[in-house]
Amino acid sequence: MKTIPNYIARPDGGHFTFASGKRHDLDEICIFGIEPSPFTRETRASDCAVQSALIHDGEWREATDDELDELSNDADYMEELVWSVVEDYTTD
Repeated sequence: MKTIPNYIARPDGGHFTFASGKRHDLDEICIFGIEPSPFTRETRASDCAVQSALIHDGEWREATDDELDELSNDADYMEELVWSVVEDYTTD
């Protein structure tokens, strides 16, 4: 199956607490791995990764590679984020 290479999502709550303990607002998260229609609902969050994101750290900036890895490796966060995208994508 082919994947949708990029999909912009704005996560519910719009924030994430990193391992450092800092909580940041997030925006324009780009996810790789969402399955195309008609297989979108078969997408597994464990097969997806965050490619880019904006982080508010006093001002908006691009997330670092380490921050992107941390977002992608948080299973609960990715499950919620990916399913919010799938729901948006498959709901008329």
